[in-house]
Amino acid sequence: MNDSSTELLVLAYILIVFIAVIFLGLFGLRAHSIWFERQTRAYLTKHQDYFDYVKSHLHEDIPLQKPVGTLSRTELKVIQTKLFQWMDKIVGAERDKLAQLCRDLGLVEMNLKRLRSEIHWIRLDAANNLGVLQAGTAVPLLQQLLDEERYGSPAFVIARAISQSAERLEQLDAMVRSLAKHRKQSHRLVSEVLALSRLDYTPLLLEYLQEPDDELQRIALTGLHNRSIPGALQLLTPFLASEDAELRLLSVQTLVRQGSGQTSDRLAEWMGHEDANIRAEVAEALGRIETEHAIALLKEGLSDPDWRVRMNCARSLVRLQDSGFEALCETAAGSEQTEEASLAYEVIQEELMHGSLYMDDFEQALQHNRRLQIYRQFFEGRPGWAPSMNGLLASKEDSA
Repeated sequence: MNDSSTELLVLAYILIVFIAVIFLGLFGLRAHSIWFERQTRAYLTKHQDYFDYVKSHLHEDIPLQKPVGTLSRTELKVIQTKLFQWMDKIVGAERDKLAQLCRDLGLVEMNLKRLRSEIHWIRLDAANNLGVLQAGTAVPLLQQLLDEERYGSPAFVIARAISQSAERLEQLDAMVRSLAKHRKQSHRLVSEVLALSRLDYTPLLLEYLQEPDDELQRIALTGLHNRSIPGALQLLTPFLASEDAELRLLSVQTLVRQGSGQTSDRLAEWMGHEDANIRAEVAEALGRIETEHAIALLKEGLSDPDWRVRMNCARSLVRLQDSGFEALCETAAGSEQTEEASLAYEVIQEELMHGSLYMDDFEQALQHNRRLQIYRQFFEGRPGWAPSMNGLLASKEDSA
């Protein structure tokens, strides 16, 4: 047998051994999965009386007791899964009682040990569990893991756990900076992670606005979207002149969500901004402000050179109750068949087509009927004036 034949034979043996190892590994995983499923069913049955006790005493003002006897590691995992399922569905004092029971059972310590595992997926599972447990003692180790983790989904699993468990703003700050250093334009994801925190992190966001780091500024502006903050105009207006288009857009999104704090002149100024993204955002926001000035701005915006601004203006007018719908009809019924008139008519028809969807909602049905009457005032008698069959059917049933 020559050398090449020997090498081929050795390679074939190696491949056979490799395939056998893979099959043995898969068989072992499947066998472990079956064993764990059986153990889970057995322990759920064994502790059913205890679970009934927890449910029946959850609303009482007394601490929940642990199960009687010593629990194995597998039993703890099964009980943990059951308690976590409940904790996902409730909030407030009842959830806090379950979290305290988990701590009394030693689940924090068990998951802290797993957090030090050499196996990556075990560490991630432990991090997720510690977040559910809101384990403040785990934050330093979680932060260490986050600093070592490459950017990606696993990093956000750890970050979520930190946000849920953090007891001080400094811990949230370290988490945010660890994610921001990757420069991955992930400000929306980071803001969602921050929203999981039990702490009021508004001071942290206001601090980021003063930072030279544009990624931290994006995180701050995104996180402030749904928060009313004092001095918002002075803090955010400088970003409208930023060279970064996204910073401009995020700042105006935050400003317009401050609601009634914006004057008519300021809204008009923003509707004339050179950045079409800003105009489109303001047009969308005006649909939440029921004033004559908002209607006038939106009617004017129907002739904007940018199609997104025009569309947002038309749909905002629809949202502004009957007065906005009437203004849209007035534009659509104008003597000249302009582009804004065509868009207004298209949005009107789109709105009237929703008539059949409102039949189970009395208030919505009344509003729809009023809009049909407004529509008739402007279009009845014109060729092709009749709205969709859905609208007509709704009107006939309301009249009956």
